[in-house]
Amino acid sequence: MESQVRDLQHQIARQQRSNLGRDVWRGLCPDAEADLSLDELFIRLCGNEVEPSTGEVLVDLLRPQAYRDIDLVTATRVSQEDFIAIVADIDSPKRVSWLEELLARLRAADGEAPYQRELMQAIIDSDLLPHDTFLVWAPV
Repeated sequence: MESQVRDLQHQIARQQRSNLGRDVWRGLCPDAEADLSLDELFIRLCGNEVEPSTGEVLVDLLRPQAYRDIDLVTATRVSQEDFIAIVADIDSPKRVSWLEELLARLRAADGEAPYQRELMQAIIDSDLLPHDTFLVWAPV
């Protein structure tokens, strides 16, 4: 009986994470049937607004090194089904909490990338604009 209870609790938690994944996906991709490239996913999260004094998309300065290979990040795609499965399999409370925060940000962002303003402001506050933007990202 205890084993059945644990199994049911596990199934309930997994279904709750699936629902969370579905809600986050809807926030990222209003067309639930579409899939997203890694590039599109980055843009949906971080934005692609050009900063006037540099003429650059500042958040691109923070792209992971692997995301700089544009052919790779446009060819690599994530479907709603895959995204929900990934979220459903998360067993870390911290990661689930981050996704819940992301969902709240997506809902509050009203169509804007939820991290764009924060990231752009951090780069602007770094005092590296407009000439030293190459110092923002230093690969480790």
